[in-house]
Amino acid sequence: MQVKGSHLSQTEPTALAAGFTVEVHDLYFDTPARRKFLKTEVTEFAHCEETFRRIALARADISFTLQHNEKARFHLQSTDATQRITKILGKEFGQTSVYLDERAADFHL
Repeated sequence: MQVKGSHLSQTEPTALAAGFTVEVHDLYFDTPARRKFLKTEVTEFAHCEETFRRIALARADISFTLQHNEKARFHLQSTDATQRITKILGKEFGQTSVYLDERAADFHL
């Protein structure tokens, strides 16, 4: 499916492995009010990258790829939480962090 402005295309079958792909191009092309509040491309991409990192940290069991200007910035394979944390936050953080797994009633930390 493609969305251009407020127009949705029909959903079409496509050949992909399990999962889905989300591509965003010209996110604010039709939003002049928002465009005047945009920062530099580097700053706006940094916000997108931060969101990507948070989602990728939350779901180590899912593979993620982040591309910007046709370059892969991250390609994260499905793995365990420890390896994902090290890949995103760095080797030093991964080595010095402490694993915590606690449960109480309906809560899990």
